[in-house]
Amino acid sequence: LARVGDDAHGRLLLDSQRAAGVDPAGVLVGGAPTGVALITVDPSGDNSIVVSPGANGRLTPEDVRAAAGLVRSARVVSAQLEIPLETVVETVRQLAPGSRFVLNPSPPRELPQELLEACDPLIVNEHEAKVILGGDGADGGGAGDDPEDWARALLAR
Repeated sequence: LARVGDDAHGRLLLDSQRAAGVDPAGVLVGGAPTGVALITVDPSGDNSIVVSPGANGRLTPEDVRAAAGLVRSARVVSAQLEIPLETVVETVRQLAPGSRFVLNPSPPRELPQELLEACDPLIVNEHEAKVILGGDGADGGGAGDDPEDWARALLAR
């Protein structure tokens, strides 16, 4: 489930899906221009991402409810936070029992417990883990400075 703009980028994405044999039935069109992202990587491998979510940022909980059959028919649902948080939460609420929910919480923000409990798996980098644990410093929100400690703290939630 996604939303693209009624523009050249949106048409390109839909055409690319069709060409790859992917059914774009869950892709809504309109509401804003298609979202774009610029990703740069410095010589040390650290990245910087600037996102303009565009139409995808206008995907709503109502859109998810309208596509509940599609969501419930999926064995695995993957999401990220470039769509509104309340839309991601509604997606979790619409999952069929036994479905797997994969979340990459980017851009990072604190997450409701309901969302954390649904993740299988939660895919995070160092920065995302720190934000989810409630910190922005080197200690991962009080969970120490070891990524293994952060993983244990996330699992405990």
